[in-house]
Amino acid sequence: MKTSLDPAEYDLVQRVFKSLAQASWFDRTSVNERECAKLVLHIYATGITDEDALLTACLPEAHRRFSKHDVIVSETPV
Repeated sequence: MKTSLDPAEYDLVQRVFKSLAQASWFDRTSVNERECAKLVLHIYATGITDEDALLTACLPEAHRRFSKHDVIVSETPV
């Protein structure tokens, strides 16, 4: 089992992580960033090594787990 990334693999994983972490919906906390990096690495380790495919595979779970939770305030008519 491979336990380290070569430079090209690291760059690919880093680009996918940055795409997720810099999205407007991403709640940037140190915990979320760390967990998102772990998610990207985990999915990469399943064999998804194409950058676009990796981003596509990570996006739904990242959005579910790391989205900002906007409070919606309904306005009462005056």
